[in-house]
Amino acid sequence: MIVHKITAANADEKIKQLYKTAFPEDEQIPWKDLIRLVEEMPLDFTAYYDGEDFIGFTIVYPRKQFNWYWYFAVQEELRGKGYGQQILTLLMRTSSNAVVAMLSTCVTVLGTRMSIAPTTTSP
Repeated sequence: MIVHKITAANADEKIKQLYKTAFPEDEQIPWKDLIRLVEEMPLDFTAYYDGEDFIGFTIVYPRKQFNWYWYFAVQEELRGKGYGQQILTLLMRTSSNAVVAMLSTCVTVLGTRMSIAPTTTSP
């Protein structure tokens, strides 16, 4: 898996399109504002590739005692093929914190939106 750090200068249309389609509109920060936050805050905006093929992205806000995962998305046609697990494993291996905190209280599984309780997980 190839990892690229994303900035305002290199956030391309594929990343923006996945962001716009992977999350309900009411859970999205407007794209311009999100890109501004990436530049102004210590956010870790990362894109993942299998060779040249774009797989997905994560946006993480690293904190002293935990990492706050704002967004985690995999291209729709690649879901269910183990890419999300590979990304999550990589995130947990490279994190300096033992705790993972997920931001969203809703997930979409096989087209069905479900509410979940916020959780923390130790690797």
